[in-house]
Amino acid sequence: MKSSKLTFLDKKIIKLLQDKGFIKSEALKLLSCEVYELDHKERSQILEESKHFGKNYQEAAILKHIETKRENYILSLLDQANYVVAGRHINDLLIQ
Repeated sequence: MKSSKLTFLDKKIIKLLQDKGFIKSEALKLLSCEVYELDHKERSQILEESKHFGKNYQEAAILKHIETKRENYILSLLDQANYVVAGRHINDLLIQ
């Protein structure tokens, strides 16, 4: 994964992982495994949806799944770091 392809949330995830003691290459590998790698269930679901909605839907579905995984992963990291997440928008937490 190239650093130039990282989204804003990816960079925040890497920063949170570095705060936990990971070096950048370890954080990138973990990000790749936890966010960008789709498991069998997710791939099957996307395949079924693309059969129903058409081939053009597949890329959008993949991006949607990755975005959801990214948001869930950063929320779990914030929760592990004892950030108060309840009742606050994720962007408020990430601006800091």
